[in-house]
Amino acid sequence: MRRRVKPRRKDRPSEDRKYNRAFRRCRIVVEHAIGRWRRFRAVAHVNRHRRHGHAMRVRAIAGLVNRMLDHRSVP
Repeated sequence: MRRRVKPRRKDRPSEDRKYNRAFRRCRIVVEHAIGRWRRFRAVAHVNRHRRHGHAMRVRAIAGLVNRMLDHRSVP
């Protein structure tokens, strides 16, 4: 999925505007999710131990992020 570019010296078609609006809404969700992941040092820094324990670390961080989202949504 890629953003549509306006043709030179022409107005942008209305279907392009609708597509770009939908693209922006989808993209911001993904960007925020990546931002939440990067808050954790285990993901943000270089992995010095190669792949050893990587899957376990990713699952643990995913659990923490999901827990944070669950607690945030409760009024």
